[in-house]
Amino acid sequence: MKSCGMVFSRRGGWSCIAIAFVLLIGQACVAEQYIPPIGIPAPPFGINESHTMYAGQWYTAGGFTYRDAGNGPYTHYVDNTHPSATDVGNPYGTAATPRASLPLGTLPAGSVVEIHGGPYFFSSNVDIVSQGTAEDPVFVRAVDPENKVLLRASGSSIRLRCFGSYVIYENLELSYGLRFQSYEYSHHTAIRYCEVSGPEGVYLGSNAGVHADEWATYMVIFRNHIHHNVRLSDGNPVDVHGVAAGSGSHHVWVLENEIHHNSGDAFQASDHSNPVVHHFYVGGNVMHDDRENGVDLKHIEDVVVSQNKIYSYLPSTYLGDAVVIGANGFEPGVEGPTRAWFLFNEIWNCKNGIRVEGARDCYIVGNTIREASGNAIQLDIDPDSLNVNIVSNTLVGIGSKGIAYGWKEPGASGFSFANNIFRNIGSYHVDVPAFVASTGELRNNLFWDSGASISIRWGSSTYTGLDPAGVNALPDSSGNVIGDPLLVDIPGADFHIQAGSAAANAGIVSAVYQDFFDLYGVDIKLDYDGLPRPQEGLWDIGAFELPAGLGVAGRHVFYNNSAWDGNDPAANAADDAAIATDKTALLPNQVATFANYTSYLRGINGVMVDIDGLAGTPTASDFEFKVGNDNNPGAWPTAPAPASITVRSGDGVGGSDRITIIWADNAIEKQWLEVTAL
Repeated sequence: MKSCGMVFSRRGGWSCIAIAFVLLIGQACVAEQYIPPIGIPAPPFGINESHTMYAGQWYTAGGFTYRDAGNGPYTHYVDNTHPSATDVGNPYGTAATPRASLPLGTLPAGSVVEIHGGPYFFSSNVDIVSQGTAEDPVFVRAVDPENKVLLRASGSSIRLRCFGSYVIYENLELSYGLRFQSYEYSHHTAIRYCEVSGPEGVYLGSNAGVHADEWATYMVIFRNHIHHNVRLSDGNPVDVHGVAAGSGSHHVWVLENEIHHNSGDAFQASDHSNPVVHHFYVGGNVMHDDRENGVDLKHIEDVVVSQNKIYSYLPSTYLGDAVVIGANGFEPGVEGPTRAWFLFNEIWNCKNGIRVEGARDCYIVGNTIREASGNAIQLDIDPDSLNVNIVSNTLVGIGSKGIAYGWKEPGASGFSFANNIFRNIGSYHVDVPAFVASTGELRNNLFWDSGASISIRWGSSTYTGLDPAGVNALPDSSGNVIGDPLLVDIPGADFHIQAGSAAANAGIVSAVYQDFFDLYGVDIKLDYDGLPRPQEGLWDIGAFELPAGLGVAGRHVFYNNSAWDGNDPAANAADDAAIATDKTALLPNQVATFANYTSYLRGINGVMVDIDGLAGTPTASDFEFKVGNDNNPGAWPTAPAPASITVRSGDGVGGSDRITIIWADNAIEKQWLEVTAL
C-alpha cells in the first residue's frame, strides 16, 4: 500500500488555496512511503515490511511452501486454546494442529510465527533469537491489531528478550510484568502495534516497558500503547519508564506511540551509560501523565525529538517538568547530552515546559508551549554547558516567566534567544543572570501582553515598558518587537499568525538551521506545520510562518459522519467539532510529514477552506479534483466528484467564510487527493 493524501492549489479566480493531507486507512495499513517527523530520517527497517512478502514462497528452513490460514503466510502456527494444540512432534504447527506454546530459542531467516488464543504465561525470561536477514526478516505476530494476543508474566517481572537480527514483533499485548527488551548486540529489530502495560501493584524489575539495551542498534518502536508500568517500593513509586535507552544502544526510532501513566519518564536516555547512547529519534508520540517527565535526556548524543505532543506533567505527580535536557547536568567524560535537538513539539498543562540542566549544542526550535504554571523554558544550567539555542518558539499563557534562569554555578556560555513569541507571560518575559546575558543574544523576539508592560531582566540591565527601543538598548539585543502577533485562537490553542501580525516579516535567519543541515544533510528551514521559511519577504517570528497568498484564513480536514459531528453526513456547523486539529495543510513546496495524513476509517470525506472576503458561492465547476499515489500529480486521474460544496458565511477563522467540501464515505482512501481552484 502506498501513502496517500490531498493537495489543493490555485490556477486563478477567486482565491489562492493550497492544502494537502495524506491518508492511511487503519493500523493494518503499513505505509511503503512512511513520512517521518521533521528532521528524523526514515528507519531502514521495521515500518515498511510485511509478512505478506512471503506469499507463495518456499520456506527453506522448514522445507515447505509458506502456509496460509486466511491471515497471510506463516511458518509457525500457535494457538493454546485449540483442542488439538500440541508441541509434541510439532515444531511448526498448522491451523489444524497448532503448537500450544511459542517456539522459543532460534527462529531461522524467513520465519513467520502466527499467534492465536492466549493468554500465554511465562515464569522466566522469554528468549527468542532471530536469524533474520534484510532479504528474509522474521515476524512474530498476532493477526489483528485491534484484538491483540496477551503474553504475561506469572508472578514477577519477566523480559521478552529479543536477540539476533531483522525481526518484527507486532499486534501483541505484554502485561503483568512482561517487558520487551532488544538485547545484547541485537540489530534491525522492531516492535509495532503492541500494547505494553502493567497493572498497579505488579512488581516490575526492569526499568522500562520497552528497552533498547546492551548495544541494541537500528531498533524501531512504532505505534505502540505503552502505559501504567509502575513499580512500588514500600508503597512509593520507583522509576519504570515507558521507553528507555541502555548502554551502547544507537540508531533507535521511537515513533508515533502513546506513552502515559508510567512511574518514571515516558522516554529516558540514558543514565551514566557507557558507551554513550547516540542517534535516537523520538517523533510523533503522544506523552502524558507520567510520574516524572515526558522526555528526559541524560547521557546521549545526536538526539532529535520532533513533533511530539507532551502534556499533563504537574507537581502533583513529581517535579512537573514536561521535558528535561541534561538531568544530571553536562558531565565531561560522560558526554551528554550533546547535539540535542528539540523540534516542533507541542507542550501544555505542566509546571515547566522545558528545563535545561546541562547540554552542549542544545537546540530548542519551533515548539509551542502553553498553560505552564511555572516557566516555559527554565535554565538550571550546568557550568560546563555551552551553545544553547532557543529559536522560533511560541510561548503562550505562562504562569511565571518565559525564559528564566533557575540555579547552578556560573560558567555556561553561548546563548541565543531569537525569533520567539512571548504572549501572556505572568512575570518576566526573559530573566537571566549576567553570565548568560554576557555570552548571549536577544534578537528579533516579539513580546505582547495585550498592551500591558513587558518586563525583561537581562543580566544587570532591566527593562519594563512598551517601547521596543528600550528592549533593543539592552546589551547584544536587536530587532525585538512589542506588538500583537494576532494569534488565530488562543483559547483554542491555534497559534498561527494572521495577516497584519506584528510577527510577520520581523524575524531573522538563525544559524541553527544551517547547523542541522551541516550535521545531518537535512533542511529544517520549516515552520511547525512543515511550511518552508520564509514564505514572503523576511522570516516571521514564532513557530508558524504566515503562508503566501492573501485571503486564506484556514485549511482543515475533518472527519465527516463521525462521533465528533454526531454521525451526521450533512454539511453543517456540527462539522467544526470534527476538525482534525492534529493534522495540517501540506502547501506547495512543503515537506510532507506524518501530520499530513490521517487514519480515519471513512477515508478523506471532508475538507474545509476558510476564505476572507469570498465573492460568490463556489460550485463543483470551480474546482478540479484528482487522486493519485505517485510523485507525478500532473498525470493523476480525476477524483470522485464531491457530494456537496457549501458555504457558511462568517463561520471560518477570524470571521472568514467557511467552504465545506464533502465526499461520500470511503470514496477517496489510501491515496492523495488534489483539489485545484480554477
